[in-house]
Amino acid sequence: MAGDKAKEAGTEDGLDLHDDLARAARQLRRIGEDLHVATDVMRVLVPAQPAAPPKQATGLPPTPAPAGSITSRAR
Repeated sequence: MAGDKAKEAGTEDGLDLHDDLARAARQLRRIGEDLHVATDVMRVLVPAQPAAPPKQATGLPPTPAPAGSITSRAR
């Protein structure tokens, strides 16, 4: 948009601005494509590992929620 307006203005600076914005847009698209591919490559390189179950102290009962908390009212 801004580049088109600058181009319409017909000034030398406006033409440079239009070209600069078009070049920047191409670079951003290229970077976006590179990042998209990079995430796919990382997924292949790092195998998915199952989530470990939460650790709980053995022999101790779970800690009750404090009185007045959201979880204690839901019970």
